[in-house]
Amino acid sequence: MKSTKTITRGITLLMALMALCIGAGAAKAQTYKGEFTLTTPVKWDQASLPAGQYTLTLTSSPAGRRYGVVRSESGHIAVMVVPQIATQEVSPAGSELRILDVGGESVVRSMYISDLGLVYNFPVPKNAGKSVGQAANSGQRVKVNASGK
Repeated sequence: MKSTKTITRGITLLMALMALCIGAGAAKAQTYKGEFTLTTPVKWDQASLPAGQYTLTLTSSPAGRRYGVVRSESGHIAVMVVPQIATQEVSPAGSELRILDVGGESVVRSMYISDLGLVYNFPVPKNAGKSVGQAANSGQRVKVNASGK
């Protein structure tokens, strides 16, 4: 009987500690919200986004991994983004999407978030080859306006 109470108290204590750890991690999670308008259709990873207005919510998990959700004007999820590479860099132009022309298709290559001092790079089609390197500083730039943190 005593051992059952001890085990129950131990489990309760363990669950309480886990809840505290998860809560503390969630409190440290950063969220960035922004808005942007695409004037032409673009490809972002595997998703095709038509021209229009979008909102972006970029969140870091308690473990520090970032992910984002891009929603269309109607509120539907247009694309989930999980940046492959993040570097600390600030764009002099502020927060923006950099879109490249790859084989006649507009493709999101990177996302600069000046409030966080980070740039996220995204995969481009494998057939892009040298054109990505050659077009690193060219292409379309779409301003991302912060809409709250």
